[in-house]
Amino acid sequence: MWVFFLPVAKSYAIKSESTAKLCQRSPSSCLVKVNIELTQVQPKSRIWFSLMQFKLSSLFILQHSDELYQETKRWIDEEDLPIPFQVTLYMYYAKSLLSHGDLAEGKRYIYKAKAQLATMNEVYPSPIKLIEIANITNVYWRAT
Repeated sequence: MWVFFLPVAKSYAIKSESTAKLCQRSPSSCLVKVNIELTQVQPKSRIWFSLMQFKLSSLFILQHSDELYQETKRWIDEEDLPIPFQVTLYMYYAKSLLSHGDLAEGKRYIYKAKAQLATMNEVYPSPIKLIEIANITNVYWRAT
């Protein structure tokens, strides 16, 4: 039975790789493509959460602050999210809070992002996420 699913999974992996490359090159094109792809995959699947991480990053890079805040806020109270997505979610939510002047709550989510990153690093280290969180912390300390 699994043999029938392998071509589909492999095909999506190729598509996903091109999405990753597109997102590195053009956040605005990334946002368009990711929004389309999100409608074509199973919600809350591994692929869906991966696409959502691209979306959050693109929103931040494009400085779509209100949309980033709304998008992160709607997920912030969800309990059963994959750890890599939680790190990204908490990180961008903290950035949104800091930009809105909510330093105490922003700091709380910086710490939550750090805690989840520590958990994630035990299995799958992510040096880039560590750098991103360090940048948020730097912004927080300059703001206080």
